Amino acid sequence: MEDGTPLPSRLHPLVAEKICELVAQGHNEVYTVRKQLRRFVERDMFKSEEVPERHNLCYFPTVIDIKNHIHEAQKALQMGPLATSDTEWKAEANNLLPETLTLALTPATVGEFCPNLQSGAL
Repeated sequence: MEDGTPLPSRLHPLVAEKICELVAQGHNEVYTVRKQLRRFVERDMFKSEEVPERHNLCYFPTVIDIKNHIHEAQKALQMGPLATSDTEWKAEANNLLPETLTLALTPATVGEFCPNLQSGAL
């Protein structure tokens, strides 16, 4: 959306939370995340109950849904550390030390660096 509010998700909140957790652990490949989600739903969410069917998109999201949630989780993870590093930058901005670079330029003679170039060949 244009105003920055996220669209409502059709994923179960625990499934969406698991995607964020996996991304935070460094799992950014869609098919790796999908495999982990399937294990999570089948083994953790529905241990003793009947597992929902695979076409139930609330528990078994599509590859596109997973890609979108991975992207949102990555954005959320990037937003957190940037706020603290920006604060650190502002604190350090008061203690800036100027850096000076000195160059010594000397004229080169024709043929010194390009021996095949003759003085009138330009």
